[in-house]
This record gives sequence, C-alpha cells and structure tokens, in this order.
Amino acid sequence: MNRLPRSILLAVLLVLIAVPTAEAQTLKHDFQEEGQEYTVYLRIEDQWIETWRVGEEGNCMMYPSSVRYDSDKIRFREGTEWVVERVDAQTMDITFPEGRTITYEETQRDPAVVCDALEETPDDET
Repeated sequence: MNRLPRSILLAVLLVLIAVPTAEAQTLKHDFQEEGQEYTVYLRIEDQWIETWRVGEEGNCMMYPSSVRYDSDKIRFREGTEWVVERVDAQTMDITFPEGRTITYEETQRDPAVVCDALEETPDDET
C-alpha cells in the first residue's frame, strides 16, 4: 500500500518538472532627466511585473504589479495596457498609454541585488 502514494507523488513531481515554467526576464533603460541619472528595470513574469527605479546615489524604489503578459501587451488589473514590440533577441520597445515609446534592453543584473549592494556601501565621512 505504501507504493501507491509514493508512485503518485513521483508522477506528480515528474509532471511538475516536465511542465515548462515561464522564465522571468529583466529589462533596463538608462534615463537622464532634469540633471538626474537613473536606471529603470522591468522584471517581467507571466502575471507579475516589478518596476525598479535605481538612482545614481543608491536610492531604490520598487513598484510591484499584478499583470497579464501576452506576447504583445502587458495588461494591468486597472485596465492600463503597455504595448510590447520585440525589436530583436535582446531589445524590446514598450509603448505607454500616453504614446511614449521606450527601448529596453535585456540584462542579467538583478535590481534587488543592485539595490542591496548600494545600501551596503558605507558613506564616506571624513
């Protein structure tokens, strides 16, 4: 009798391993506005997006949102849509509702790690 539950558990684990999961992708764009430089990271998954703003002085902000991501649109719960166009393997154009299009490039940098590293940097006090 112990074999049946083990067999079922093993079968479920094999199915979970075999089912492909959507891998998160991280994109970035560097901005220079009003004398400030900062990077915006978009960490996109099928139903989740994190928008990170990382300033040059180490100030970080993250805005999480529940979304539905199709190949050509990111749809937010409130009804907002971002139009997504893949330019090439590493580059994506995102057009926002007001019509502004920003080109984002894929990156391997994790904004959470970048922000943690910036927070751990001691201030130079002399």
